[in-house]
Amino acid sequence: MRRAAFSLTELLVVISILILLVSLSSVAYYEKSDKDLLARESEDMVLWFYSVMTLANDEGSSFKLYVTQRESGEYELRAVYDGESYRSAKNIYTSSRVNIRNEGGSGIMTYNGKWQTMSPGLSLSIRSKKTGGGKLFLTVSVYGLVEIKHKLS
Repeated sequence: MRRAAFSLTELLVVISILILLVSLSSVAYYEKSDKDLLARESEDMVLWFYSVMTLANDEGSSFKLYVTQRESGEYELRAVYDGESYRSAKNIYTSSRVNIRNEGGSGIMTYNGKWQTMSPGLSLSIRSKKTGGGKLFLTVSVYGLVEIKHKLS
């Protein structure tokens, strides 16, 4: 005798397998997008650091780098060049896509364009705001070298 249709048990098994596959693929997609977001944001930060340092190097001047937390909870990086007031600073870096956190002790660093040194060094952690997942570290050494370091497992 031939069966004309699938049984209810067979349909439920197939549906549960499909739900499992969709949930696994969405997790993989979000993990990939978080990694891409962190990579893009950290590369943008590196470019920002190099641009403010290059400007100081070209002019032979210095700037103070302030790492402060806004009322909204976001951190901002503000480069204040010699002769410029904190409020009038034009080189400000903030992000609405990631959380930036100062992992070092001091909230004020000084960059000397003549000697191309940062004192003290700076270490920032970067996390996705969307999921809180992933973590990268961005460091600026006392010699002005900016590096992206992946979280150690």
